[in-house]
Amino acid sequence: MSIETDLRSFLAATVLQAVDGVFYGAVPQRQPITTGLIVFQRISTGPRYALDGSAKIAEVGFQVDCWGRTMDDVDALAQGVRDAVEAYTGMMGATYVHAVFVEGMRDIDEPELPDFERRVLDLAVWHQEA
Repeated sequence: MSIETDLRSFLAATVLQAVDGVFYGAVPQRQPITTGLIVFQRISTGPRYALDGSAKIAEVGFQVDCWGRTMDDVDALAQGVRDAVEAYTGMMGATYVHAVFVEGMRDIDEPELPDFERRVLDLAVWHQEA
């Protein structure tokens, strides 16, 4: 398993507002959005070090896009993501997660998609390397 697969499964199981699904990379074409969905992707990866070398911990940055038909839907979805991951530690699927940090949030206007709202969360996930 990968951290992407484990994070997708974790979000799908814990963020109940994501009624239309949780996807990695892109939303499948013709995917209906009734209330909200999550799309996320890895944006960075960096190892963590101790004084004696590698700590066998990776810090992975994820961009998590919360999509909905209204800002109320997006607010609830983004808060659901934040509540699920903020300061999380423990097993996430087959991956041991040391910590998850919400490092930022922003709303993005999509002129090409006037019927949808979007909020982006930036996550830092510290996990044990295999």
